[in-house]
Amino acid sequence: MKSLFATGALILAGFVSAAASSQAAETGCAADVAYAASVLEKAATERAGAALSAMTPVEENGRCILRDVSLPLTEGMVTYTFEADEVAWTAHWGAGGREIAPQKLVLEMTGARNIPMFEGMPESIYQMRLIGERSRGSVHLDYELDPERKELALNRFEIDMGSGTRMRAAARLGDFDLPGLLAVPAQMDKAAQIRLHELDLKLENGGFFESMSAVWIAFLYPAYGDTPENAVAAAKQLLAGQVESLPDQLVDQESRKALASIIASVPHPSGLLHVNVSSAKGVSALDFAPLAALEPMTLEAALPYLEGVKITVRHDDVPSCVCESRW
Repeated sequence: MKSLFATGALILAGFVSAAASSQAAETGCAADVAYAASVLEKAATERAGAALSAMTPVEENGRCILRDVSLPLTEGMVTYTFEADEVAWTAHWGAGGREIAPQKLVLEMTGARNIPMFEGMPESIYQMRLIGERSRGSVHLDYELDPERKELALNRFEIDMGSGTRMRAAARLGDFDLPGLLAVPAQMDKAAQIRLHELDLKLENGGFFESMSAVWIAFLYPAYGDTPENAVAAAKQLLAGQVESLPDQLVDQESRKALASIIASVPHPSGLLHVNVSSAKGVSALDFAPLAALEPMTLEAALPYLEGVKITVRHDDVPSCVCESRW
C-alpha cells in the first residue's frame, strides 16, 4: 500500500510540475501526463516514465482521466507493477495562474493494486495478481490552499485498501509555506512551523495491523517480554495505565474508555477508531523547542505547551463492515 502512496504522489507531483513549469506552453491533460512521466523518470524508473508517456488521458466533465494504468516500478530490491482502473484529477488555480501548486485539487485513484514481479516465478505472479484483483484499493485527495494566508484545508484524504482496512483524514493547517517546503535544499524550519488547528482521523482495521506485525513487534519483543505474546500483553498493560492517567486538560473520560477499548482489542483491533485533535491557536513542533534538552521528555513537562489542545477519541467496536453511515 505504501507503493500506492508513492505512485499517487509521483503522479500528483508530475502534473503539478507541469502546470507550474514556465516551459509548459501547451495546457490540458496531455501536458499534465507528459510532465508526470518526466517526474517518474527522475524519481522511479525510466520504464515507468515511458509507460506513462504512452498513455492517453481523456477529459470528461472537467476531469482529467487515465484508465487502465499500468506502471513498472522498483522499491528497494523489489520490482512490481502498479495498476489502477482509473486515475482522475481536477485542479483550480489562483489569480496568479499556474504557480507551484493548484489552490484547489481533487485527485482520485480507483481499482489500485501492486503486483510483485518475481523473476522466473510465473505461478507466484499469477497468485499475487488474483489476490490484488480481489483487494483493489482506492485513494481520494481533496484540498484547498490559500498561499497568501498560508493556510491548507485538507478536506478529505482517504485510503481504502479493499479488504476492510480504511483510513480517512481531514485537517486545517496554518503557517503552511508551500514555496519554502518545496525549496531545494529543503527548509526544515518551514515544516516545523506548520501549525495544526484541527485533525479528524478515522481508522478501521481489516487485517492490515496484523500484516504489519513483524514491524511493530520488533519494538516490543524482547524489550517487554520473553515471548512475543508476553511482550504484547505487557505493553498493553503499560499503555492502559498511561491512558488512565491522561489529564482532563487533554481528554475526557469517554476518550479514556475508547482508548482502553482499542488497546484491549490488540493484536486484532476491530471496529472504527475516531480521533479528533483541535486547538484554536494551533500547535506546531516549534512550540516544543524549549523541551529539546529534556531527556526523556515527559507529558507533564509538555502540558503547558498543549494549552487549548483538546483530544477526543471514540471507538465503535461493532465488527468491521462496509457501513458508510459510520464514515
